[in-house]
Amino acid sequence: MDIGGPAPEPTTRLLPLHRATQRALLVGILLLLPFAAGATAGAIDPDRWLVDGSGTTERVIAGFFAVFFDLLLLLFVLALPKVRKQLLGFDAAGVWWFHGEAWTLLRWDEVARVGLAWSVKPTLNLWRNKYFSVEIYPKDPARALAGRDLDERPSFEGLPSGPHWHVDLPPLTSYARRVERAVQRIRPEVWAGRRRIEHVGVLRTLASSRK
Repeated sequence: MDIGGPAPEPTTRLLPLHRATQRALLVGILLLLPFAAGATAGAIDPDRWLVDGSGTTERVIAGFFAVFFDLLLLLFVLALPKVRKQLLGFDAAGVWWFHGEAWTLLRWDEVARVGLAWSVKPTLNLWRNKYFSVEIYPKDPARALAGRDLDERPSFEGLPSGPHWHVDLPPLTSYARRVERAVQRIRPEVWAGRRRIEHVGVLRTLASSRK
């Protein structure tokens, strides 16, 4: 395992895992902006912007919503530059992982298996979203301790339980299919397939992006 060593070749296909978090924050900012602007305008000049801005009640309500939306918008704006860059890639050298500081390379001769874990979670009782994570099992479990996102849940059938790399993939993307194709193309003998687990959550994905 190489940490802080050379970067992957320019031809290596990398998955920008952090961009999903950035897009979610940008969408939140765009959605909050008109509400924050409208509430702030109503609080500053209620006689102009409110239907009946002459009463104290209207001013208090407008001021409350102005503070609420402005603070929420500020939180989203401050969080945007703090999203750490996360890249995952596979090439002839091995598995590449970047988490905002340095490249980590787990060479193929150190990899026992690579697979996908998935779970399904209902969203607002309207549809069921499928969440994926990449599970990377080193031949020597001690080497997994250098990874940033570790998991010790039961592993794929035939593999011993122990610490291994666990990388959550953003939902509503094609990253899971791209990981499967990349591993099967480069090192098909290490592909472990897919397995269902209790839950792979988007909240964990967002949290790990800001570590």
